[in-house]
Amino acid sequence: MGKIATILLELIKAKGISYGELSTKTGIPKSALQRYATGKTEKIPLDRIELLAKALHTTPAYLMGWGNEDIGNPSTHVCPDCGFQFFAKGDMDSKEHKHLHERWMRCVAENGFCFAYITREQIKASSYEKLKNATVPLNERIEAALDIFRAHFSRSYLACDSDHVSFEFYVAARLKSIGNTTKKIFGDDVYNDLVIKYGLYNGIDYGKSYHILNKEGREKVAEYISDLASSEKYVSDKEKETPDHLLPVAAHNDFADDKDEQRLMREDLDEL
Repeated sequence: MGKIATILLELIKAKGISYGELSTKTGIPKSALQRYATGKTEKIPLDRIELLAKALHTTPAYLMGWGNEDIGNPSTHVCPDCGFQFFAKGDMDSKEHKHLHERWMRCVAENGFCFAYITREQIKASSYEKLKNATVPLNERIEAALDIFRAHFSRSYLACDSDHVSFEFYVAARLKSIGNTTKKIFGDDVYNDLVIKYGLYNGIDYGKSYHILNKEGREKVAEYISDLASSEKYVSDKEKETPDHLLPVAAHNDFADDKDEQRLMREDLDEL
């Protein structure tokens, strides 16, 4: 008997569910379920693997023998929506799960999607395969690239406790900082098409976080800047004689066309 059949049969027995009940939950004929669990039919369509995993509170990866041994263990449960994994049924009501589930629901409401961990990894793997295949039509490769961004975006959204940037903004920022290796995998045609659609935006470097301040955050920063500007350490003796355009807030601008203005800006920086 194959690995999938063995795992499927173990889960059915551990959950104490009959073939008839499983058929009702999945829409898969009872006879087909029996063939899958006994190994008489070894090739199970992926859409049915997903239905079975959801009904048995596990993941498609575990059911196919790919996942962590703890995931899908009879004593382990997985939220069929957000993908939260827990060992006791009571943990379904834990604060940790509720928090993650609320974030997941909010992401879906705002963006129309939010991928759980196992789903993200499967999507990235299949999408990279499409991108590496030059015979795949351009529109399908573009969608594959977007699926990769959706997978990363989902992880970012779920890990963020504050307001998150939009998917469109996220893609523009990632396109700006994308590495040469990934850009090569995407291909110039896919990359250029995405840039035309989403643009480029400075903001998210690899391994870094990007935060947008809410109203309260902006007020705190403004207050901090005001306090900083009045500090003796940062107030120049010549402050009253300094033109407004040369105040420290603009001193970082080294792209002025006027050479004298550039020189004055550098002098201001030296004084700071």
